[in-house]
Amino acid sequence: MVEETKIVLLKLSVGSEIDGGERNILMNTFNYVRTINGLAEQLGLEERINIVPEGMRREVIDFFKVINKDLKFYQS
Repeated sequence: MVEETKIVLLKLSVGSEIDGGERNILMNTFNYVRTINGLAEQLGLEERINIVPEGMRREVIDFFKVINKDLKFYQS
């Protein structure tokens, strides 16, 4: 799952479009990471999962928009 996610993130970092399956991978991975990192915070652990590839600028991509691109309730 992590390797697939890194491939999707790298595609996004170079401006490539992703398909529905790749958006699903991204959404599932983000939800998993948020859950585990939230549990770590509640337990007082400092370590966190980081799936963003080395050198990728996170602030350039709005992941919410990417994941929800084709959903009817979402308006860009």
